Amino acid sequence: VKFGDDLWNLRTEMQNLSVELLEAINNGRTKEENGIRNTLRRLEQRDPELLYKMELQNAKQAQLDGDHEVAALHMDAASNAR
Repeated sequence: VKFGDDLWNLRTEMQNLSVELLEAINNGRTKEENGIRNTLRRLEQRDPELLYKMELQNAKQAQLDGDHEVAALHMDAASNAR
């Protein structure tokens, strides 16, 4: 998803799932919670801005861990996300 209605629909769906996740957590519905978390993770991979930020964060952590090769891979993934 790059832009337009598809992106807005994706973000709306993610927001709705986040609300459902909180309800599942608050009511102790662990199985439902896990399913929602998995769905959110899958959808997050389709949001270019979110994916970009996540990859930058992963690159920074890899740098701090001294793993420059992994950091470079995350930087490439961040560039590709946009």
